[in-house]
Amino acid sequence: MANGAFRTARRPRPNGSKSRSSDGRSNRSTPSTGSEYRPPSLPESKRSYEQSMSLAQAAAVTGDVIETEMHYQRAEHFLRLMRENSNAAP
Repeated sequence: MANGAFRTARRPRPNGSKSRSSDGRSNRSTPSTGSEYRPPSLPESKRSYEQSMSLAQAAAVTGDVIETEMHYQRAEHFLRLMRENSNAAP
């Protein structure tokens, strides 16, 4: 017979069984509750906005339309976050 003809058949896992690591714990991550999300602070948002605008302008100079648009959209995201943070401040 040709090489590879004697392959062992894989047995299907029973329904409901999860993938396990070598120590018996599940490899799947637990679903996030969302409680650990922390929106960036105003200085972080401002820095990210300025960096994204700078990258967008650099990409525009090279003529990369896709890269330019991506960075402008990212900058717009941080602009919205800055506006939300400034409205939420006491």
